[in-house]
Amino acid sequence: MPKIKSLPDIGYLIVGIVIFFIQTYLIWQTGFFDYDSAHNWQIVQEIGRGNFENLFQHASPSFFLFYAVFTPFFKDFHLYILLNSLFNILSILLLTRFIAQQFSLSAFLTFLLLLFTGFSGYLTANSRYFTIEAPSLFLFALLLPLYYKRFTEQSSQAFFQVIILLALGLTINYKFLLLFPIVFVIELLHADKIVNSRSIFYCFIILLVPFVFYGFIAILVELPFYRFPAAYANLFYNFKVPTPGSRLGFFNFDVFYYLRYFLRFESPLLLVGLVLFPFLFRQQIFGLKQNKSINIYRYLFLIIYLYVAGMHVLQKAPRGLFLVYSLMYACALISSLRLLQSQKITFSLLLFSIVYQGFVLQREFYTYAHTNYPHVIAYLQKQKINKIATTTGLGIAPYAQEAGITITPVFDEAQLINLKNRGYLYVLLDDYYLAANIRKFKNLEDIPPLVSWPEPSLLPPFLYLDQSEFTSFTYQQALELQQKVAQDSVQLRLLRIP
Repeated sequence: MPKIKSLPDIGYLIVGIVIFFIQTYLIWQTGFFDYDSAHNWQIVQEIGRGNFENLFQHASPSFFLFYAVFTPFFKDFHLYILLNSLFNILSILLLTRFIAQQFSLSAFLTFLLLLFTGFSGYLTANSRYFTIEAPSLFLFALLLPLYYKRFTEQSSQAFFQVIILLALGLTINYKFLLLFPIVFVIELLHADKIVNSRSIFYCFIILLVPFVFYGFIAILVELPFYRFPAAYANLFYNFKVPTPGSRLGFFNFDVFYYLRYFLRFESPLLLVGLVLFPFLFRQQIFGLKQNKSINIYRYLFLIIYLYVAGMHVLQKAPRGLFLVYSLMYACALISSLRLLQSQKITFSLLLFSIVYQGFVLQREFYTYAHTNYPHVIAYLQKQKINKIATTTGLGIAPYAQEAGITITPVFDEAQLINLKNRGYLYVLLDDYYLAANIRKFKNLEDIPPLVSWPEPSLLPPFLYLDQSEFTSFTYQQALELQQKVAQDSVQLRLLRIP
């Protein structure tokens, strides 16, 4: 039997470049996609200037310190988005290579799987954010093959490398905690000599190291040594009190949220593969005896389905499943090959899906890739206005910084009284407050604007779904709000503070 030719490294590089241009298309015409992206950029700029007050925001100090290195060189904020997108694309390449190796995929099938995954709605959005998900996904892409090697080769070295990556991941994204119960289940089902009381002790030491390290860093930058663990404690405390967007608690029981999301924003094959994979490979997944080494089918099944099951009861947003999108696309391909028993038909199906996904990207992302914030700044400069308040949204922030205009976000119109006493005369009623469900600007809504602008970047349905994590909205509620906002002809209104 002839050996199947795998995709060479140059092939991965070429496809990676193609995916980069697909996912960042028109990025220079738009601004930051969401509040977190803009706020992260602001924190990076602060650290670059020596202000470390917000270093532990989101419990993500490694993210901020890494990007702060580039502040002397990156003057245009788009460069941070593009650099972040490289982590996203590298994760797609690494995870696809792992799948291709385990399933002995041909070069052409691997090529199609890369494009199939690269055209994902969420993974495209992830290249347009400036948030912690992209570098987190890159760490996961490094971790996944190592953890599989820990079982297939019974490698203690691989096991501790996984723990080190988890420890690093916890300094970027608290959602790495979601992997711990999955690891616990896998270790329980496939227990061996690698995990024992001694190795567990070393694991705790490794996981403790980042907190000790950032304790010293905090002291060096004149912050309390406990700021990093306090940031984690604050994250969990925040789930117990309502957010400005009215979220309360860990749970959201809109169990059809992700189903409806998949049908609109991802390939139709994704859902088909997710349903068929455990059925088509039931023998490999469920017929495996407990004392046998794990195989790739069961490995993927446990990671994907445990993760998806957990997220079905927690607060929801498309980014909630960020770790497993690439794996779900791989399952869709593997399931299609098994079901159709024909590579030619599978090739055709994937090509059709990729074309369809291109239309989805045009409809959901590229259509909104334009911003009028530079026009707002031009008007402010013409009127010699050098500082304004803005209602929640920070989309204007990078353009304002370049123009030397001070921007202060407010989350309640009552805050404007204090700002007016400090010399602020104007507020930009930015419709981002509607996407974030912060309904504390009723009086401002009734004031005739001095001037107004449409803002396409505030209208993507994906943006409103993305805010569900903070608003507790169901899928339907989020899109109904977007449709209501989209009926208005303008989304930015400059008002004089009453």
